[in-house]
Amino acid sequence: MVQKEVDITYLAGMMDADGSFCIVKSRNGYEPRASISNGCRPMLEWCAAFVDQPHSITLKKKQKDYHSDNYDLKWSYNAALAVAALVRNHLRVKSRQAKCICRWSDVVKRNGRYTKTELQCRNDLVAEIKLLNT
Repeated sequence: MVQKEVDITYLAGMMDADGSFCIVKSRNGYEPRASISNGCRPMLEWCAAFVDQPHSITLKKKQKDYHSDNYDLKWSYNAALAVAALVRNHLRVKSRQAKCICRWSDVVKRNGRYTKTELQCRNDLVAEIKLLNT
């Protein structure tokens, strides 16, 4: 049990340093996303395996000769919610973003049918996370 707490704290450190929690526009509206960008693919593979949720790791080719290649680990929708819930109490820098993302399933309907009040709550949550990330 102690090792799992250490690993969660390590993942939280990765999210604080190289990660983000955001809301992205998709063809079906909006969706929460958690991601980490880093030059060490094995580290991102460890993060993905530890979380054990659907994810993608993509290569971002270097733009300049003096840069190095980078990798993006992304979790979307329920996987992003799971990551946020896992690390939110261990974050130092991005705890407000994680807590905001954790409210997503309470506010957003998957079918996209909202009353005016529900739509305003969703739009307020999207605006809140955008403000936290500026």
